[in-house]
Amino acid sequence: MSKHQRRKGNAQAASSAHAAELLTSSGHTLQIVTFGDCEPFTSTSLENRDADEDLFDAEIQIALRKTTKRDSQTREKGLKELRRLIDEVTFDDIRKSFKHFVTLFPRLALDTTATVRSNVVHVLGQYIKKLRKNCEQYLKKVLPYVILMMHDSYSQVINESKNMLVDCFPNGKYDIIIEMFKEQVCGIALKFISGKHPLLIRFEGEEIEEERFVRLASQSLQYLHWVCAQTLSEEQRNRIFEFLSSPAHKRLVSSSAQVVSATMILANRVRTLPNGWEAILRSAIPNAALSHLDNTDRSVGRASAVLIIEMTKANLLFRVFDIDNVVVRRVLSLISRKKNFWNHISTMFVPVIKAVLEKKTVAEGRELLERILNAFFDGMPWNLSFPSVAWVNTFAEFTEFGIWWVINRCENDLDDVMDEFIEKIWIATKYTPKWNDKSLVKKMAHLPERIFSKWFQNSQTAYRLRCEIQKRLLDELPSTEPIIEEIFCDKVEPVWSNFIAELLEHTHASQKLVYNVMEKCNDDILKHISSRVDLCQAISNKIDWNDVEDTALLMLMLLMKFAAKFDKQITEFYKVNDELTSMRFLIAFALLDKERCSAAHFIDNDLLLIRAMRFCVHQADLKCWDILMDIAASFPYFETALQQISEHLRSKLVDLIVGQFFDTEEPSSEVINETVKMMVSSSVDMKSVAQTITNKIKSTSLLQFDCSGIEIATAIATSLPSSSATYFIINSTDLANKLSVLDRKYALEIMDAQECLALPMVKSLFSGNVDNNSTLLPHLSYAVFIISYLDIALEKHVDYCMASFVYAVAISSLASINTICSECLIDIRTSLNNLINKLILANEQLMEGILSECISLIANGNESLCLFLTLRFIANNLCAEKVEALFRASVKKLNPSGIAFCFRTLYLQDVEEVCDDYYDPPVAMKYWTDRFEMTSSLKDLVNPLQLFTQFMVEGRSTLEEYIFTYSCEMEEDEERNIFNCALLRFLTNCCLYLRQMDNSMRDFLCCALITSLESANTFCEQSKSRSYLLFVSMSVRLFNKCAYMIDSTKDDIELAPFRQDWSDFFYPTAQNILLTWFLGLTSDKENSYSITVQNALCLSINYITEEFIQTASLSPVFDVELDLLK
Repeated sequence: MSKHQRRKGNAQAASSAHAAELLTSSGHTLQIVTFGDCEPFTSTSLENRDADEDLFDAEIQIALRKTTKRDSQTREKGLKELRRLIDEVTFDDIRKSFKHFVTLFPRLALDTTATVRSNVVHVLGQYIKKLRKNCEQYLKKVLPYVILMMHDSYSQVINESKNMLVDCFPNGKYDIIIEMFKEQVCGIALKFISGKHPLLIRFEGEEIEEERFVRLASQSLQYLHWVCAQTLSEEQRNRIFEFLSSPAHKRLVSSSAQVVSATMILANRVRTLPNGWEAILRSAIPNAALSHLDNTDRSVGRASAVLIIEMTKANLLFRVFDIDNVVVRRVLSLISRKKNFWNHISTMFVPVIKAVLEKKTVAEGRELLERILNAFFDGMPWNLSFPSVAWVNTFAEFTEFGIWWVINRCENDLDDVMDEFIEKIWIATKYTPKWNDKSLVKKMAHLPERIFSKWFQNSQTAYRLRCEIQKRLLDELPSTEPIIEEIFCDKVEPVWSNFIAELLEHTHASQKLVYNVMEKCNDDILKHISSRVDLCQAISNKIDWNDVEDTALLMLMLLMKFAAKFDKQITEFYKVNDELTSMRFLIAFALLDKERCSAAHFIDNDLLLIRAMRFCVHQADLKCWDILMDIAASFPYFETALQQISEHLRSKLVDLIVGQFFDTEEPSSEVINETVKMMVSSSVDMKSVAQTITNKIKSTSLLQFDCSGIEIATAIATSLPSSSATYFIINSTDLANKLSVLDRKYALEIMDAQECLALPMVKSLFSGNVDNNSTLLPHLSYAVFIISYLDIALEKHVDYCMASFVYAVAISSLASINTICSECLIDIRTSLNNLINKLILANEQLMEGILSECISLIANGNESLCLFLTLRFIANNLCAEKVEALFRASVKKLNPSGIAFCFRTLYLQDVEEVCDDYYDPPVAMKYWTDRFEMTSSLKDLVNPLQLFTQFMVEGRSTLEEYIFTYSCEMEEDEERNIFNCALLRFLTNCCLYLRQMDNSMRDFLCCALITSLESANTFCEQSKSRSYLLFVSMSVRLFNKCAYMIDSTKDDIELAPFRQDWSDFFYPTAQNILLTWFLGLTSDKENSYSITVQNALCLSINYITEEFIQTASLSPVFDVELDLLK
């Protein structure tokens, strides 16, 4: 019968209740699982039992059978059904089923799954509550396992077990139960750790036998640890001792970290028992503890260290281990190896060293101290991964003990020993700031003074060593600044006065450090310092306004305080001669507290206050204004100063009036005109009005472009007098500056999308800094505004505004590049394009004027990338004859470089006819760069193979060592990078003519691809310059084009040998590099590749075979399946 037929004939859903019903109705007795099947370990035999005892509720029988299944979910389901059924069936059914449950309980109590263990305890509790005294005879079979479960590795099982016992055995019976079964549980635990308990044999499939042993042994060891803290009978104690003397215990110290740590913890407890040490010392545990000190597991290392410490305290360590061959060698080895185990065992080192030195002679101890001191610094990594806290604490403890030992045992060597220790202390102190933990810096910085105060108070040794430390602190500034700050974090002791005097005059002491130190000096120390140096002059010299200004203000406040204290004129040290210096002076004055009265005479006229007020107004700095008002009201000339400053507020009123229009929804033209008339009649400076309008336009929100703001700006601007137009239109100088900024920002995107590499200014673009936070939106907004404004206000005088039109067309062309124009800029780009179509493209005379303006700019040396876009836009919208005629009319103004620039831009071919002396010799990079870019710009008009052949003959041999490789060692390398980018772009265009190439050309093409990819891959981690990104983009695009042509010509028999060479020699290397780069795009770190490079890499994956991806040998940082999903 098929599965489908069986289901069809038995459509009812299965359930325990339904199964039991069917069995009962059919006249069959449901037999529970026999005890022989599931309990080889029980002492109960039911061979002579009454047959009626097996007859109880069928659902309970099925539930009990489920608990014997291999599948943990089935066992869990059976227990959940039991929990439900116990509350539903009769008392007799509960009583009969309990005997069977008791048989199954031990294995379920030690089940692999924590949920099963938790549930079985809950079921037992239900049985006990239901049966009460009727279950007493069976409790000895189950309660020992419940008590053992109270030491389970899962808190859920522990809590369930304890709660069940407390609930079922209240009123003090719980403690009786725990005590009653102590010996039985102890025996079970010992069987488990001995490996002799039958339940160690696994029946479920969820864990292997070793895993089961580890879990149950850990649980048993925890119980034994607990029970050893209780009152033990001599028999119980001897049983534990016997186990420790048996070979079985050796398995524990070589098992998993969980078992080893539990064994060490138990050993630490056993030692507290009578004769416990003797049992421990006879076992393998001491040797294991010593060997496990460098265990990577925290609990193992810590428990082993505790046992070694206790052996040391009990004077038993050397009874087990040879002092020199074992203990000393092991300690030196551990100290020398700077690994994470330091965090677990560092507290052990000094106690053991103390114990060793007690057994040594003076000479031996002196030598051992030196060896240990050197071991602390052997292989020191000084990096963040090092266990620095443990190392510093141990080193400080060892240093203090070592000096104490020398003082007490060999005082004659004290000076030499102190020199050695101070040298090492200095090395440690110098490097602690690298660990980014101020507490460690503080501990090491204060260690020398702590040693001096303990054993060398007012001694010549302390003076000599302190001077040595102070000299090193000064010599290694500024790296020692964090150390000096920590030395004086609380107060300054008089012994450091001379050091502070030298610090004040030190070139590399920062003003922040000087302020923090000087603030801690009391009057006596200040007087001592001032006797050595001019304190006010020293503070004045340290004030640095180019540094953090808040710190400089604190230094100025300190200068005022010292000038008042030592009765000096502040003007000798700080010049108040403009608005900014006045504002700083008054802010620093406001920082004074109780010294403010003594320094009030420094402010002796109203000019200081007026200048400060003007600064606040000009900068619109409300914070400074509030500070000023807090102190200025107490000055007698406050009202006079306030009157004078009100005049400066007038200009701010303009900002408010104009700004109000932008905040009002659709202000009427009448209101705007009346307001402008009022401002004109009030002699308001129109330049400030124009500046406010410009600022409003450029502050348009990127999140939501609203053209109404530009319309309002246009309405206000057109209402102004015609003479105000000069404040809005863009002149040639402004245009050159704006285009230069845009070039630096978008150079990579423009050069990637267009054929325009051969420019004199490209080198500076590659190396220049870029403001990545700026966007195109302010430029788009102003371009829309200026076109609208010129259309209305200067319709008849457009000839004077050509630079503004060039700017608008340049911005429109930039926005047409997809990698520059984001989705949120599409609306404003559309608005600008509509205006250009309406006002410029419809006016041929205006386009000719823009073209002439562009050529004039080029003649003045402005070969901008944005200008390139503008020229190409105009050339595409004028007839070719007109473009060439305009160019020829202006050619005399241009130098050879400008001519070539125009030819590439305007798609002109006969550059030699116009300028015979333009080209460099054919051996020059610049010559070939220009030729490649010229041909690339005309790729749709000419066959590039002629130039390819010419380069193979004339240029290749001369430039062989430079081609296809990227370099960034020197500034001159950028010309080489530009040349290679041009060559790679040219070869990409040549790929379309793969069939017409000869074998040497094809080999050259493939070599270019592999060499460029390998060269780019070399700099993958260290260079993300814009020239490098362009080089990568060109290389990836060359691969894409080559792979496309190989795929397109797969049926071409003539190219079969070439395709075979490609597959054998070139394709695998290229695939490996490109797959690595592509997977790098999934990194959580900020992606430094440009959008164009990312797009090219994504396209390249289409040409990488599935077989290669599956077999690729990649760095272990990549998870290919996961990264590809990303």
